[in-house]
Amino acid sequence: MTCGVCERTTGAGMHLCNRCTEQLETSLRDVESTVDALWASAAKMDVGNGSVGTSGHSTAGDPSNGRAYDTGRTLNAILTGWARALGAHQPHAVKAAALLLLRIREVREADWAPVLHQELRDALTDCRRAMDRGAPRIFAGICPTTMEGVECGTPVYAPQGKVEARCGT
Repeated sequence: MTCGVCERTTGAGMHLCNRCTEQLETSLRDVESTVDALWASAAKMDVGNGSVGTSGHSTAGDPSNGRAYDTGRTLNAILTGWARALGAHQPHAVKAAALLLLRIREVREADWAPVLHQELRDALTDCRRAMDRGAPRIFAGICPTTMEGVECGTPVYAPQGKVEARCGT
């Protein structure tokens, strides 16, 4: 047989090769720390007022990371769904991942193993991207640079707490 992910040769009745199985195991082990980090990111409260450093016309940033929450729900749906494919009803992503890891031989033998492998990798990537939020930015002023006799006039923003800002123009 061949691996459903990379098309390498697998053992009889296996739909994942050893390398792809190891990748799946690593992804399943990463679920717990990813979920912990996701919920911390989803509940993150931004510090400070959105109008600090401006003329008061700015609005406060979103105090939570809704995208992190959404990707966490997707990760949960994927893992609990595949756990159900093994006949287990685990309501939580971490428990479902532990079950799938515990029964990895059965997973390798399932024709849906390559789909699980890809879905889980994609979901974990989405989760990591959702947690990557830049620092809040504040208005630093209008660029005073003169180019060929014309003032730039571009609004300049800087990460909150930085003492310097640069014009993108």
